[in-house]
Amino acid sequence: MTTTKLYEIRDYSYEPGWVSYVSDDTASIIDCWTTSIPLDVKELEKYQEPATPPKQFTKRTEAKEYLDALKSARLQEWNKNGWYYKANGRQKPQWKIYPVAVQ
Repeated sequence: MTTTKLYEIRDYSYEPGWVSYVSDDTASIIDCWTTSIPLDVKELEKYQEPATPPKQFTKRTEAKEYLDALKSARLQEWNKNGWYYKANGRQKPQWKIYPVAVQ
């Protein structure tokens, strides 16, 4: 049995999050968004499976394009509203590319 190496973009700084997508044939960065899992105990009890699974990339270079666009948008958001996030105990997002092995 062979394993295929895929890549996902995730953030584990505050609430675990990942890049989601509209459909399997999504080829545009514009069609993607981020999803996160609430860490609140009551919300976590309701959590089953992700309604929007992580977008998986076959090439690291493709994931890097999405990561660059995401980091740019999140940095602008952090620079604008960072004071609010800090006041609520949030850390600056740390989006990274993680390899995932699929059989």
